[in-house]
Amino acid sequence: MFDNTAIVAFELLQKGMAVDNKAFTGKLITIEGRATFVLIKNSSWKIAHIHLSKIN
Repeated sequence: MFDNTAIVAFELLQKGMAVDNKAFTGKLITIEGRATFVLIKNSSWKIAHIHLSKIN
């Protein structure tokens, strides 16, 4: 944390369903990724930037 700026980096695991809206079918998916958030505090903390990348 630097005065009114914070940087957060983490790994994440997302699970969900990819849906084909025309065929009304779906497939379960799992995605591993990394994320970085930059937050700025004025009267409250707000996200100023997000970067997401998939881990192969």
